Amino acid sequence: MSAKKPSPTIDWQEARRLATQSEKMCQLIIAAVNGAAKNSNQPARTLRRGAAVAGEVIDLTAEWFGYTTQHLRKPGKPAALAWARQVAMYFCVELTEATTVEIGELLQRHHGCVGAACKVVANRLETEPRTKSDLENLRAHLNANLK
Repeated sequence: MSAKKPSPTIDWQEARRLATQSEKMCQLIIAAVNGAAKNSNQPARTLRRGAAVAGEVIDLTAEWFGYTTQHLRKPGKPAALAWARQVAMYFCVELTEATTVEIGELLQRHHGCVGAACKVVANRLETEPRTKSDLENLRAHLNANLK
């Protein structure tokens, strides 16, 4: 009879440290994007509180892209769906005070995915003028429709 291997233990301190690092990375990315926005006459962001508002951002973003929130929660990576999910994560970080952990939970993803999504969106904003224009329109739509 073979002995059972013990299940790995989770180091919660390490998990918390990684979550904090991810949050700081998102804040730095947003600060960099907002710094560039100040130079481009883009309106400053207005933070709204918590996960409830992040849920609204996700709903409105999904609708903007022609999906439901359930679509964004599904596993899988079709390019258009993944982009919509990344944009939703980006705007949740940018427009709300929800943590990356809360945003990840809302979309059934790991909080690290939220940080990665912020990087992808910020990178495309810098390199693709059409993306910048599209997301400025979405930002205006979100600001007009968030409570």
